[in-house]
Amino acid sequence: MAVPPGDSTGTELNANTIRADLDTIVGFSRESRATKEIGSGQQWGRISGFPSSAKTVAWTVEQFRKAGIADVKTQPFAQDPKSSFWLPLSWELRLLGDPAFGPGTADVVLDSAMPLSPSELASGPLTAPLVFVGSASPALQQHIDVGGKIAVQLVVPQAHMVFERDPVVPRAQALFKRGAVGVINLMRQPGNERAKDFSNCGGPCFNVGGRDGFFLERVLDRAAQAGLKDAVRAQLSLKTESRTGLTAENGVAVIPGRRPGEAVIVNAHVDAWFDGAGDNADGLAVMVALARHFARPEHRPERTMVFVASAGHHSPGLNGPRAFL
Repeated sequence: MAVPPGDSTGTELNANTIRADLDTIVGFSRESRATKEIGSGQQWGRISGFPSSAKTVAWTVEQFRKAGIADVKTQPFAQDPKSSFWLPLSWELRLLGDPAFGPGTADVVLDSAMPLSPSELASGPLTAPLVFVGSASPALQQHIDVGGKIAVQLVVPQAHMVFERDPVVPRAQALFKRGAVGVINLMRQPGNERAKDFSNCGGPCFNVGGRDGFFLERVLDRAAQAGLKDAVRAQLSLKTESRTGLTAENGVAVIPGRRPGEAVIVNAHVDAWFDGAGDNADGLAVMVALARHFARPEHRPERTMVFVASAGHHSPGLNGPRAFL
């Protein structure tokens, strides 16, 4: 926020203040990892229906009250009884070493691997050779035998991964129909992020981050050049559970405006996978800053402002904005 020199009206929107709140919010995620709130602790974040989300909402409500807002409340709501929340408890994607690759070859675990809902391995770990299918378009799939193999699909996001669900998911489903026993999506993007987007691939399906994906592509290329393509094998391990009967809550603050009968609703979802700094700790921190700003008598807004810290964005059956409405 740009304000004239010497004007103190924007102090609540100071970048350092917002950053400190962002760090506090991310801290609730990291606590969920340290306490192994879910399974082995590989899956963590601010998760609706679990203490990590409840603590985030409680902190937000406390900030509303500290700002002097009189009308502050929590709004509990229950999971849709028709929904279940699939959660991975522990998992691993392990490339298996093979003497054919030369002396000193060892297994390599791809730490960025992320299982996708609702993948299951009910019979235990799955071991199979890998086959690279590129973009897995129909024109490519017709030339590649994926029967009994784990298909490796390349995904090159053009923007947010939400825009890649079609065609990635239908192509993964087509690979399973052609006999693949698993699908690995290589996310060609910077870094080595764990990516949870995509679901309902039709079978055991994992995303792999940018650096790990680049490494795996090179391994498959080198093996093909050496005539060892069928020697590249992987072992997928996965334990999951489904939760029902969960509850969550929204935090709501109302600042009355000068003009009756009109309101502006500002919503920020509190839940996140992993740190969730950019989705959505930053948004929540900014919303808290706005609430502090408009809570000051000299900044009373024209219209009533309703600030909603909503739980339930990623959790099936728990939708905070819908519950608020």
